[in-house]
Amino acid sequence: MLTRGFRPLRPHAIQRGYMRSETRFNVVAAGRRSGKTDIAQRRLVKRALGHSEEWPGVFFATAPTLAQAKQIYMDEERGIPSYLPSWALSGVTLSPFPRFHLHTGTQILVFGVAKPHRIEGLAFDGGLFDEVDDAVPAAWFNTLRPMLSDPRKKPGWVDFIGRPRQRRLLYELSRLGLSPAEPEWAFWTWPSSDIISPEEIESAKRGMTRTQFDQEYMASFVQIEGRAYYTYLEETHGRAIRDRYDADQDLYVFLDFNKAPGVAAIGQYMQVPLDWGAANPVMGIIGEVWIKEYSKTPMVCRKLIDDWGKHRGNVRVYGDASGGRSGERTSSVAGTDWDLVREYLGPHFGDRLIIKKKRANPPEIVRLNAMNARFETADGKRHLFVDIAHAPHVNDDFLGVKLVEGGPTEILKIQGDPLTHLSDGIGYWAEIEHPITGEGWTSEQWNY
Repeated sequence: MLTRGFRPLRPHAIQRGYMRSETRFNVVAAGRRSGKTDIAQRRLVKRALGHSEEWPGVFFATAPTLAQAKQIYMDEERGIPSYLPSWALSGVTLSPFPRFHLHTGTQILVFGVAKPHRIEGLAFDGGLFDEVDDAVPAAWFNTLRPMLSDPRKKPGWVDFIGRPRQRRLLYELSRLGLSPAEPEWAFWTWPSSDIISPEEIESAKRGMTRTQFDQEYMASFVQIEGRAYYTYLEETHGRAIRDRYDADQDLYVFLDFNKAPGVAAIGQYMQVPLDWGAANPVMGIIGEVWIKEYSKTPMVCRKLIDDWGKHRGNVRVYGDASGGRSGERTSSVAGTDWDLVREYLGPHFGDRLIIKKKRANPPEIVRLNAMNARFETADGKRHLFVDIAHAPHVNDDFLGVKLVEGGPTEILKIQGDPLTHLSDGIGYWAEIEHPITGEGWTSEQWNY
């Protein structure tokens, strides 16, 4: 195992203050790739090395899940192994979760808080909690906090670090750090632009919404009020674009398999006037299929052929990955939904039919971020427009789909509600072709 010890830090006044902090609870909300995890791990190792054989310590490095914790802390180039000097480390055990054993008897445990029973009964001298806003608040209040109050030990300390996820646990803890009435708490924040080059910051702006950029790179606690597609504005993105349709260019079909309603959206890349704030070419939604009740996948396919059967270019189909799993179907006809799409559209479009889907759907937040960036990125450019006259239900979806109130960033889905299906279908395309990786997931994690 590589053990290289500490390496020099780049000068930064706020980071230096955090590195030297003696406050019991430190809350750090900082931008991506700005050094927060690096400094936090240095602090953890430094305190662990400060314990002697006469008074060995027990420390933790945690994240919402064990998989996340291993990815963050076990990396030999950027994790705890890269900070522990070889003279201090006596060994590493990996079951039931990783533990670093120092020659002094001190231990650093690496675990996830999703299964708290694995660590119940332990007492800690201190620790590091990364990706705080991906965990439920109970992970701190009910699990970790009681483990810092062993009467046989000095009260334990914790560093909380992460990128803000709207106003969730990290925000709640930051309020304590800013309050003069809470002397045990401190709050530290800095943007990525203090560390990352201006060229990389501008590149990031071109790939995400202003809200996402402020959250991911500026470490801002943004608040999204209710709407899932908060960057979509009817007066801005609703345009008469059907007459720009080109029968020889690729046609895009977006599916979400459902019975009531049975839906599909139809789009095409096109050039639009620059005074629309467009980053040409843009995706134009120029049509839809909407079968209100008792729909099956063959009915949607037949409607697509009726409306677009004379199209001469390629037909590219995107949709819900789960529709391709055996036994999961919206039709009583033999075969999965994707089998039925091939069966009905294949003979008509031949080798011009191109189906692009993944083996598994990513978390909803990944798809939502990709969609919101299509409407407008942080550099002010718009990448998707809707012909409301020919796709009225698509417009209704983008305006009406809500988020779960007070919970994680998930779409609110109510039994019988006709919303969400059309926008979901378009979202599968957006996540595949224009992914946003700021939420800890990348497109490559969900294979085709």
